[in-house]
Amino acid sequence: MATALADDERALAQLVRQRLGITVRDHQILPFRRGIQQTLDRFGLSSYAALTDLIRHASGNDPIMESLVAGVTVGESYFYRDPLQISFLENRFLTPLLKQRKALGHPALRIWSAGCSDGQELYTLMLILDRLIPKHETWQVHALGTDINKEALARAQQGRYGDWAMRGLPDALKQSFFSQDGNYWQLQTHRFRAQIKFDYLNLIEGGYPSILQGTGQQDLILCRNVFIYFDNPTVDAIVARFSRCLNPGGLLITGACDYVPNHIPGLVYRHEGGVFFFEKVEATGALNSTSLITQSQPARPSQAALEPPKLALSRGQTKPATPYVASPPAGYVAPSITNPHPPLVAGEALPTDLELQKLLIEGQFSTVVTRTERLPSTCPDRFFLQRAQALTALGQWQAAQELLQLFLKDHGMNDEAHFLLALVFLEKKDEKGAEEELRKTMMLNRDHLMSHFHMGFLKIGQGRAEAGERLLRRALELANRHAQSQTLLDPVAGLTILDVRAQLAGYLERDRVPL
Repeated sequence: MATALADDERALAQLVRQRLGITVRDHQILPFRRGIQQTLDRFGLSSYAALTDLIRHASGNDPIMESLVAGVTVGESYFYRDPLQISFLENRFLTPLLKQRKALGHPALRIWSAGCSDGQELYTLMLILDRLIPKHETWQVHALGTDINKEALARAQQGRYGDWAMRGLPDALKQSFFSQDGNYWQLQTHRFRAQIKFDYLNLIEGGYPSILQGTGQQDLILCRNVFIYFDNPTVDAIVARFSRCLNPGGLLITGACDYVPNHIPGLVYRHEGGVFFFEKVEATGALNSTSLITQSQPARPSQAALEPPKLALSRGQTKPATPYVASPPAGYVAPSITNPHPPLVAGEALPTDLELQKLLIEGQFSTVVTRTERLPSTCPDRFFLQRAQALTALGQWQAAQELLQLFLKDHGMNDEAHFLLALVFLEKKDEKGAEEELRKTMMLNRDHLMSHFHMGFLKIGQGRAEAGERLLRRALELANRHAQSQTLLDPVAGLTILDVRAQLAGYLERDRVPL
C-alpha cells in the first residue's frame, strides 16, 4: 500500500496540479513517485526541491515538463478497447448520422479524441468509418487527437504498436491495415493522413473551441478515463468548454467511472447499456426534436445509478424505436433565395439584436434561423448576419453562402458579411474564395482582427509561412489592444479575445508536434 506523500512530494504534487491540473490521489502515489524519479534521473537532479523549482518556471513545451507529463500520466490503451462503446458508436450513432448527412447533401464529419494517448482510440474510429463510408463517395472527415503527453503524440503519429495494443483488433483488420515487423505492427498511416491530425492540448488551459486546432463544431468528442486525473471543479470547466465545441445533437462520451458534472449548459447526460455520454441540446433544459433516444431514458440517472454494482440496471432499459441523429435538425429547410424576405405574420414581432446574440451564445442556432425566417428588407443588417452565423453553425453552408451573397449585392461595403462569407468558403475547402473574401474584409477594415487571424493560417497552410506569421503577429497586436479580454469575437465558437491571444501566442512561441 502506498504511504502518504512526504512534505517535498506534496509541494511537487501541488505544483503539478497547478501547472497540469492533475490531482495525485492515494492510489496514484506509487506511479507518481516512479514518474518523478524518472524525471530526476533523466535530468540529473538530486532532489524534489530542485525539480520543483525548475517546473515552477518552465514553459509548457520545456523538455522537463514533457518528461514530467510522460511520467505521471498513464496512456495504456488498445484498439477496439470497449466493445459496447464500439457497437454503440457504429450502430447507434455513426451509421444513422452518415445516412442523414448524405441525404442532406452535407458529407462531412468531425470527431475529436481528447486525451488520445498513442492514438488507438482515434484510429479505431477511422477503421470503422473506412467500412461505413462507401469507397466511391467523397467525404470530408476531420479527425483530431489531442493529448498533454508529447511523447504519446509522437507515437500516435508514427502508428507503430506492439502485440498488447493489438489484442482487441480483429485479424481481418490487422491484415488489411497493418504490416507486421517482428513484434510490432505498423499502421498504414498514409491512408488517413489527409483526415487525421494529432496535436498538443492541455485541457485545463482553455483555448478551445479553437479554429486553429479545429476543436470547434464537433459531431463526436471522446474523453474517456481522462477525468480521473482532475478534481471535480476542473472537470466541470472542461466539460463546459466541450459543450461549446459540439454541434447540436453531437455527443461527448466519457468513461463509465468518470465523475459526472451537474447542470452543464447545453448538455444532457445519458446512458445506454454500459455507454455513458452527454448530448448537446440547443436550448438549456430542452431536447432536440431529432433526439428520439430521450423518449425511453431518464434525462439524467441518479448518482447511485452510476455506481459499478448497479450498472446492470441500465441493461433493462427499453431502446428507442429509431436512432438519434446529429445536427442539422430534421425538417430544416434551407431559406429560399427566390423569396428572401417573406412577409411577417400579422402581430409577429421582430427579434431584438440582443435576443439573437444571446441565442447564438447559447448555441440555439435553429431557434435563430426560425426567428429570422421572416425578416423585412428594412430590418437592421445585423439580423441577416446573425442568421448567416446560425446557418454556418448548423453546417448549412450553401444556404449561408447564398444568403450572404444576396445580402452583399446591396451591402458590398459590409466587412462582416465578407468575413462570414470567407468562413463559409473555408468550411467548404474553397481556399481561393476564402482568400478573396478575407482580402476584401481587410481592405474595408484594416483592423479586422479575425480576418488577419484566418488569412495568416491560410497562408501557412499554403506553404507561405513568412507571410502567414506576419499576419498572425498583426492579429496578436490587434488582440492586445483590447482592454476587455472576455469580449466575444465569435459567439458561435465562443471565442473571446483571451482565447485568440492564447492561440496566437501559443502558435508563434512554441514548437508544434510535426504532422
